[in-house]
Amino acid sequence: CYVAQENVAGAEELLKQAIEANPQDVELYQLLGMGIYQQANKDEAKAKEVIDQMVAANPDSWEAHLRRFQFQARTGEI
Repeated sequence: CYVAQENVAGAEELLKQAIEANPQDVELYQLLGMGIYQQANKDEAKAKEVIDQMVAANPDSWEAHLRRFQFQARTGEI
């Protein structure tokens, strides 16, 4: 497992591939966005971009909107 080996780049790439194959899977976006945010450099802008892509790909999903709200609350955006 990439995460257990601390291979962040490998895990990130794997999640991007999974999102490409399954753009309706909200959890994949959440995992990628929060993984990016929780890294040492906390690239909040990049993580926010992923979360926004999740909502754009799933505009009718209540879960996508809820997860964006949770992300915004966690980062202090709201």
